[in-house]
Amino acid sequence: MHGPRRAKRLSPRDIEALTFIGEGFEVAQYQLHAAIFPTVSAVMVSHFVKRSVANGLIAVERWNRVGINRLRLTAAGRRTLIDHGVDPTSLFAPRRPVATKDVAHTLWINDLRVVFRRSEVPFDKVLPAWQLQRRLSPPPAAIPDVLAIRQDDRRRSGLVCACEVDLGGERLSRIFLPKLVKLNDLVRDWSGDARSVVIVFTRGAQRAASIQKSLASATGGFVEAVVYELPSSGGVEGLATLTKALVGVLLVAGTVETN
Repeated sequence: MHGPRRAKRLSPRDIEALTFIGEGFEVAQYQLHAAIFPTVSAVMVSHFVKRSVANGLIAVERWNRVGINRLRLTAAGRRTLIDHGVDPTSLFAPRRPVATKDVAHTLWINDLRVVFRRSEVPFDKVLPAWQLQRRLSPPPAAIPDVLAIRQDDRRRSGLVCACEVDLGGERLSRIFLPKLVKLNDLVRDWSGDARSVVIVFTRGAQRAASIQKSLASATGGFVEAVVYELPSSGGVEGLATLTKALVGVLLVAGTVETN
């Protein structure tokens, strides 16, 4: 019988990997690979996953039993990270896997976490919606799917990026666009003197064009709004497409370091 006292001591990278999983609620194995293990093979990542499952630190679900591995922190994994000094308020250990209807949305949000994490211009905080819901009391009228914050310093200007992932399930005029207006007001308050941008990732060229047109004509104007189509596929290809989109936003926002 395997016992926790027989488990190997966690390395700093093990702690970082488990923290990434816990902060992401549920993440795909390819996201863990890209965020924490970018220089090693997929086999090495699989070894980490199998070891963590054997030690009771994470749980794994296969998408439709044949697809990608979906990873989530266990209660024991959460306790272990807390014992190693990780902030407990940032960790989630769901008892059950994400519901099927919410899997795609959760995956896109964690894709964005990976993209911001790998940005050449680093961000100080990258918070998904579930962390914001936990931290903000009372909850605001609108919460972004991802909030990325970069503090102002002598070499780079401050920037607040609020991202919304739109999978087309909400009516534009009655639900989604009013939510964006509320999010815009919230970002104005959060950003203060720092530059800010609302980034919308949506499905389909026609819906993207409709959103962009509505934002351009919104009463009072937006802080700055950019609309992109979601990649046609996820995984490594999807991450590459999202990375290009973020690079474009950062260039427009003037993130080049100054002397």
